[in-house]
Amino acid sequence: RENGTIPMHAKIASFKAKKLQGGCHYKCSRVKLYYSDRAEGYPDTVVIKLLYHDHPILERIRLYVHLMLGNYSIKEVQYLASYRIESHFYKHQYYNLKGLNIPEVYFNIEDCFNYKFGMVVQDLSKLEDGQPFGFNMLDTVLCVRQLAKWHATNWEKTPSKKEVLTWNLGGYWTGDKRLNAKMEVREGWLDTIANFPSLKLAKHYPNLGEKLFEVLKWLPDKIHDIRKKHKTFIHGDFKISNLFLDNGRPRYGTLKPTTPSSLKDDKLVNASEGKFVSFSPLVSSSAASASDYESSPDPTSLVGPGGLTLPEPLSLDPGAAGVVSVGEKGGRPVGRTMSGNSILSGGESGGELPSSMLMSPGGTSYQKKRVKKMKRQEKKRQQNAMKSNVSLESLLAAKNRQNELLEMINHSRGSSESTEQVYTIDWQWFGFGNCAIDIAYFLNTSLHVDLLPIQDELLKLYYDTLMQSGKFSYSWKQFWYHYQLCHIDFCLYAIVCKWARMTPEDFNEYQMECKDGMHLRSLTHMHNMIRRAAGILDEWGSDLSQPPPDPQ
Repeated sequence: RENGTIPMHAKIASFKAKKLQGGCHYKCSRVKLYYSDRAEGYPDTVVIKLLYHDHPILERIRLYVHLMLGNYSIKEVQYLASYRIESHFYKHQYYNLKGLNIPEVYFNIEDCFNYKFGMVVQDLSKLEDGQPFGFNMLDTVLCVRQLAKWHATNWEKTPSKKEVLTWNLGGYWTGDKRLNAKMEVREGWLDTIANFPSLKLAKHYPNLGEKLFEVLKWLPDKIHDIRKKHKTFIHGDFKISNLFLDNGRPRYGTLKPTTPSSLKDDKLVNASEGKFVSFSPLVSSSAASASDYESSPDPTSLVGPGGLTLPEPLSLDPGAAGVVSVGEKGGRPVGRTMSGNSILSGGESGGELPSSMLMSPGGTSYQKKRVKKMKRQEKKRQQNAMKSNVSLESLLAAKNRQNELLEMINHSRGSSESTEQVYTIDWQWFGFGNCAIDIAYFLNTSLHVDLLPIQDELLKLYYDTLMQSGKFSYSWKQFWYHYQLCHIDFCLYAIVCKWARMTPEDFNEYQMECKDGMHLRSLTHMHNMIRRAAGILDEWGSDLSQPPPDPQ
C-alpha cells in the first residue's frame, strides 16, 4: 500500500502462503491475495522475504560494531553486510540496469542492528527459470547477451560511497573471501576424490589439490588486481536459481526429476556411466514431454581431460564448425571438439592445431604427417567406439546437435535488439569486479548439460556483445586470461566448501529440490568444471608459484 501498488481503500479478504525453496538464510513465501473488491492492476500474488535473528543485546552490539568497522573476515558479519547491501540496492537503485531487470519492490525494511530484514516483491514464478535441468540454448544466449550489455553499461563506473552501497569485490567466493577455508584445498581435494569414486578423480587429476594450493598464494591478489584494471558492476551470484526470463515462449521446465519412473535417479548425475539423460529441449520452445527423453554420450567426453588452450576469436561459420573426434580413455569415451580453428579443449594431446591443417590436408611435410597420423588415430577411435556402449549413431547425433547450437550462436550475433528480458534476484553480493566473474560463474552453474561442450563459443559470444555494447579497450586475450583466473577461483571454492562435504546422494537431493546451481546437482557439470580447471593449470605451466604474465 505504501507505494500505491495496492490502493489504500482495497480490502484483502484473505491470503494463502506457500513456502518457497531457496532464499539462502531468508524465509521466502509466495502469498496469494484474495480481494473483497478486486480491480484491474492489483497483484494476484507477491513474494515475501523475511530474515530475523533474535540475538542477545551484547551480540547485536558486537556484530554491528564489526559491521561498521568492515571486519568481514567474520562470517556472520559478512552475511549481515550482504543483507544490508541487497536492501540498499533495491531501495535506492543508483545503478544502470540496462540489460537486466529486477522485480518490482512493494515494501523494503532494513534494521541491521536488530538483524531484521524484509521485502515484499513482485512474483516472477510465471517466467521461465530454466528448472530443473538448466537453461536451453535460446535462453542461455539471452542471458549471456543481456549480462554483457549490463556489464558494458556500467564499465569503469566510480560512484561515491554515498551514492551506492556495494562490495569492493562482488561475489561470495571471490578473492580473499573464504580464504581460510580455501587454504585447505589440498585436504579438500582428497576428500572430494574419496566422496566421488565413480569419477576416478585420483586417476585423472592426482595433483590438482597441490597445484591449486600453489596458485592460491597469488590468486586472491590477482583477482583484486583485475578488478582495478577492468572494473564494472557485477551481480556476484548470477546463477540459474536467481534468474527469470520473460522470453515470450511457453515454459519448458515442466518435467519433474522423478519422471519417468523407469529412470534411476543416479542417471541424472552419474557422469561415470558415459551417458546422460536429456530432459529439456534445447531449441524447441514447446514444453517437454516423455518422448523427449533420449540417451546421449556424456558431453564432457567432448571436452576432454587434457590442456585447455586459448581459442582464437571465432567467426563461428556454420560450415566450419563442429569437428568431433571420439576415443576411449579409462573405459569411457574421450574426444576433442573443434570449431573453426579452435579446440574447445585439448583432448588427449591438448594444444591447438593450425587452421591450415583443419581446413586443408595440404601444407608442409610435417603437417601432412600429422594429418595421416590423425586419420589413423581417428579410425582406431571409431573402432573402439563401436566396441563401447556408446554407438557411432549417438556420437554423430551429438555432433549434429552441437552444430545446430553453434549456428544459433552465430545467428544471434546479427539479431536486433530483443524485447525479451532477464530478471535477476538476490543481489546480496552485488559490487565491483571484473566481468569474467559473472560469466564464468553462470556458465558453470546454469547451463543444460548439452551446452557444456560449447562453453568457449558462449564466452566468445559474451565478449563480442560486451565490445559491441561499450567503447573501451579490452582485448580478447585479456578477457580469456581473466576468465581463466575466475574459473580457477570458483572451482577452488567449490572443492573446499562444497564438494569436499558432499556425496552423490547430496547431488540427487539438490536436483530434486532444484537447489543452488547445476554444479551441485550434476556430476557431469562438476567433472566439466574440474577438467577445465586442470586444463588451465596445465596451460599455465609447471611453475605455478607465480602468476602467468598479463596478456596485452
